[in-house]
Amino acid sequence: MSDDFLNISVETAAQAAETNNSSNGSSRKTDDRFWKPNIKNERKEYQAKIRLLPRGLEGVTNGLHPTIEQHVHYIREPNHGLYLTVKCRKALGKHEHCPICDANWAMYNTKVESLVKKAKSRMGRVSHIGNILIREDLNHPEFNGQVKLWDHTNNINKMLLAPLRNEEEASGGGFKKKQEKFNPYSPINGRDFITIVSENPDNGFPNYNGSFWDEAGLTDIAPTKDEIMATLDQCYDLNEFINDIPTVEELTNRYNEFSAKLAEKENSNTERDAVTTSTSVYMGGNNPAASQANVSQGNSESYFSESAQQPTNELDMNSSTQVPVTQATPEPAFTPPVAPAPMLTDDSDDDDELPF
Repeated sequence: MSDDFLNISVETAAQAAETNNSSNGSSRKTDDRFWKPNIKNERKEYQAKIRLLPRGLEGVTNGLHPTIEQHVHYIREPNHGLYLTVKCRKALGKHEHCPICDANWAMYNTKVESLVKKAKSRMGRVSHIGNILIREDLNHPEFNGQVKLWDHTNNINKMLLAPLRNEEEASGGGFKKKQEKFNPYSPINGRDFITIVSENPDNGFPNYNGSFWDEAGLTDIAPTKDEIMATLDQCYDLNEFINDIPTVEELTNRYNEFSAKLAEKENSNTERDAVTTSTSVYMGGNNPAASQANVSQGNSESYFSESAQQPTNELDMNSSTQVPVTQATPEPAFTPPVAPAPMLTDDSDDDDELPF
């Protein structure tokens, strides 16, 4: 085994993590592979020490981003008993064409208050799925030592990636707090994360603000190289969470079916015509709604650097030296037209309320 194939710098990892935008929203409540901290207990608090993991040995050697993004549309018409939960194709890349995103933009850009409100209610929610090692779970000690999947919100993901970005962090009235820079996903010389979930007194939702990086310092995920490799072997393949993303045709059919049922439920030709007109699906060609969206587009970048030098340790992702690696990108069924990014995202920390 070469001594240089796992070195990745925090600088290049941070840059790519910032630009990376890479299911049907099916229920995972019965999937015991997922770690689901919640505050549904007497103390209304959850505490655990966890370690973020890369996507196994393959993920490190091939430069795969350690998490998979999930973009999910939740379309609700409770007054008519209609619900549609579907994965958005933007999870595969910013330039992917999603007809539901287009329909939302079309409604939003009408500037009609009722349609703008409906578009906002159908916003896409972004979450991130990654592998973690449970060091010590105070609420469920039976999880200790296990590798689990963690589906977490955008805000939590930003918190987890913070050590990759800045050594100094503004605090209070202009003073700066020194923050150590490290790659939290590194198998060695990483740092454990103390996860403290408490109830937000303002809304009763889970709050992660009390969480912090373990002050014990940089550590390895296991004492020996063999044990490190054994832990990496337990990581789950995250591709399953993007392999089931519907095609453009499938999304279009499902959305049109939902819209037709909604129009039928409206029990009025006038209301039915309004819904059909305002939520029609863009299938290509000129798209005025998309052109008015004014959403910047950019190519997804590899999570890790493509420059190569000689690293000092095969498992140290914090080294300033790098190796040539590429980001694996799923091949689309065909080349779709460019469409705007998801109109809205939800940055709440309300993991406990996620419907999947």
